[in-house]
Amino acid sequence: MQEDIISSLTSFPTNATEAFDVPFKSWTGPKVRVLEDVLSVLIIVKLLIGLPLNLMVVFYSFQTFKYTRDVVPSGSAANKAMRVIVVVIVLGIGSLVSSFNKLFALVAALLGPILQTILPLLMGYKIRRDLGSTKSSCPRRAVHVAMMILATLCITLGTYSSLKAILSDPDAS
Repeated sequence: MQEDIISSLTSFPTNATEAFDVPFKSWTGPKVRVLEDVLSVLIIVKLLIGLPLNLMVVFYSFQTFKYTRDVVPSGSAANKAMRVIVVVIVLGIGSLVSSFNKLFALVAALLGPILQTILPLLMGYKIRRDLGSTKSSCPRRAVHVAMMILATLCITLGTYSSLKAILSDPDAS
């Protein structure tokens, strides 16, 4: 995928060799220019609808989380301040980060393995222990250990390579 999603959707390589071995700007395949305007309008409409819905998830989470629900009840001045602060944070991130792909790679490297591997394994262990269930078999525990090692490796290498890409490119900050 290119930095510019519209370019990715409107310019095509001639063949697989060109797609993998030739820089994007040198592709000789067809370019569908009319799609640029159509896709730009559709993406803007989608974002204008999606952004408020995504922000509502954040607001609702603050309003229902047991440690914050009493602090920011719906309709209160604190709730309105929380909403403004969240929007300011979103705008700040958008202003400070010029390369979405690099930021996404960093967030995915940090949070992906934690949310998709480490936390599910730890929560499963805790639930089994709290319910007094029998322990997992030795082969399964060995696989779980291997998964944790792989997740830790992904966090370490992914974070390192993402930070290296962000810090080495002066246009990425």
